[in-house]
Amino acid sequence: MLGPNYEKNMMNIMRRLSEERVFVVQGVVSLFLLLITIIICSFSNLVPEEEGIISAASCTSVVLFFVIISVIGKEGIEGFFYALVGSFIAWLALTLLGSRLAFDPEISNYLLASIALSITLSLSGILYAMPEKLNSKGDKISLKKILVWLLSTVFTVIVNFAIIYWVPKII
Repeated sequence: MLGPNYEKNMMNIMRRLSEERVFVVQGVVSLFLLLITIIICSFSNLVPEEEGIISAASCTSVVLFFVIISVIGKEGIEGFFYALVGSFIAWLALTLLGSRLAFDPEISNYLLASIALSITLSLSGILYAMPEKLNSKGDKISLKKILVWLLSTVFTVIVNFAIIYWVPKII
């Protein structure tokens, strides 16, 4: 159906992407943001700006939950509890930040709120892709890796901004 070399080709692609796993992580984060934004916009009757802020804050808190779990998940139920509380605090703080930037009469700038939330979400995704020990033998820091991380972060900020800013207005 898909060809005799399909599995071999997919394994080769996944092996090459694992070397630059920041692309995969950032792509999954952006797709998750798009899914959350569509779900929130479909089931709520809020102003589009509120839907964008809530979806960005929710997605960032879920990403941070997985980042915290990956780091302190070895501690069992305590690690899970810390991750849950930390992601809830992040959700609350990001919702307040976005609401303040978008709806405060003195600032009232949804563009600025979308940019701030997009940068925060992109940096949260990078935390998940970052290796735990940078001084390992296999984790040499090269100019190519720095450029890949930097360019993927800039691209992801642009994609996440587009999702946060325009998708709620379209749906």
